[in-house]
Amino acid sequence: MASMLIRPEVVTFLDIATRSEGFDLRFEQTAILPDSKLAALSLMEARIPQETGLIVIAVRKLTDETHQFVFNPVAATQLEPGDKMIVLGQPKQVDLLHKYAHA
Repeated sequence: MASMLIRPEVVTFLDIATRSEGFDLRFEQTAILPDSKLAALSLMEARIPQETGLIVIAVRKLTDETHQFVFNPVAATQLEPGDKMIVLGQPKQVDLLHKYAHA
């Protein structure tokens, strides 16, 4: 609650981005499946922003014991089967990601 008071522009941005009519941004998750063409690629090699327009916010590494989130992942972050990506974008961009990952 206190962060809302000291960071009102962040709250305003999130309200506009996720709730405004005509500005349909969403946080979504997608899993890296074993048969995905993204499996074993780095984020740089996967080219997700270039191919879909999505922003990769985090990757949850489910392949290790910690299951930790990698926030603001770097281009060298490896995508492995079982990992989950948190992305920000429009629903049609998320659909593109699913098609792109399994083409």
